[in-house]
Amino acid sequence: MQAVEVLASHGIQRAAEVVELAAAAGLELAAAATLLEKESGGGHNVWGHDDVDTGGNYEKGAPVTREAYLNYKADRKRLGAQGVGPTQLTFPPFQDEADERGGCWDWRVNCLVGFEILAGNMRANGVRDGFRAYNGSGPRAERYADDAMSKLATWRSRLGGAQGLALFPQEEEDMTPEQARQLEAVFKGLTVQGTSSPNETVDMMFQRIKRIEAALAFQQQSAEEAFSKLFERVRDIHNFVLDQQKTS
Repeated sequence: MQAVEVLASHGIQRAAEVVELAAAAGLELAAAATLLEKESGGGHNVWGHDDVDTGGNYEKGAPVTREAYLNYKADRKRLGAQGVGPTQLTFPPFQDEADERGGCWDWRVNCLVGFEILAGNMRANGVRDGFRAYNGSGPRAERYADDAMSKLATWRSRLGGAQGLALFPQEEEDMTPEQARQLEAVFKGLTVQGTSSPNETVDMMFQRIKRIEAALAFQQQSAEEAFSKLFERVRDIHNFVLDQQKTS
């Protein structure tokens, strides 16, 4: 079963887009699924239930619309911030960032910003504390992190085989069954310092490559020069992974 099918069969909304957006944010797919399950019952674009006055601008738990969101935002400073969308963006600067990128009310924008925030938290603090920081601080955030880690283990189990299959060509395409088996064995052993699973390692490498590409885009150089520099950095990352495996 492919990753999209696994997600959809366990209640994740718009599963194909979740796979796409998690990869774009550099977030492990199981962590993205965990976040959506915890925050919005699998990725529903709904309002939160924080204890603030709605001012009649929206209904808690109801679908988020552009009109309702803009009315809410006009009164946000006076009435207080409410969780918004599939990743329940609540901190006003995060909502503002989503607005700058297309609208906090927009499902895709909301997911991408939320995934990026969680991925950044995890890079800075580790997986569990990344979830804790997403929720805030104090006992409630600690309970949130504990529950998230339990759900994360479940999603990793569900997606384990599916994620591996998604990353490698199927054997009928361009490799023998033995080659596919060997390649997947290498992937499953690809856990380096700072990551807790092969998928996190791949996500880390993917995110670094994205940053390299973005940096190169602002430089005045030929496509050939840009590609050469990018290839050099990818090779450096590959060597780094090999060195980490040797010392782990």
